[in-house]
Amino acid sequence: ISPIDLDNDMQQYYQKLLGMGVTAEGSHMTETDTKVKFIVPDHLDAFPGLNFCLSTILLYSAQTLKRLKRLIAGKEAYIVPGLMHRDDMELSEVLNVPVVAAEPDLVHLYSTKSGAKRIFANANVAVPPSEFDIYTEEQLFELLASLIAGNLGVTRWVFKIDSEFDGRGTAYCDITGFLSCHKWH
Repeated sequence: ISPIDLDNDMQQYYQKLLGMGVTAEGSHMTETDTKVKFIVPDHLDAFPGLNFCLSTILLYSAQTLKRLKRLIAGKEAYIVPGLMHRDDMELSEVLNVPVVAAEPDLVHLYSTKSGAKRIFANANVAVPPSEFDIYTEEQLFELLASLIAGNLGVTRWVFKIDSEFDGRGTAYCDITGFLSCHKWH
């Protein structure tokens, strides 16, 4: 299921890519044309400017849901979401197939940078000096001041926002220019 309409060239590319495998008997697989289906939700363009996840759009696409139900009838099927969402669970119920993921609230709790820090702390994994679960500007300043004072050998501090991913929401500050009272090596 694709969140974008794939033209014929893209579909042929994926067909060739998937068809490059070799069966156990050593013959080339040529069944990808019949086994691989490219499906785009019928209401893909119905929500311009809104950033809905694919499962949400599918739930609003009755024709696409009917097609999916026909394609998976009598076959083993499951949903493998990217970032788990409540609508993935709803889609799972509508299609009567399992989701290969944890509950959305649990995924959200541990898929953040603070969640990862919690996991590392509980597992006693060594991590650089840091703080997490910071919710106010005042907390940020207090904790950063405490970290800097307790770790004078660290000259660059990295800040990461919990709700961002793919490298977005990351910044750093070189503190040597701001603390002239300390001799830096």
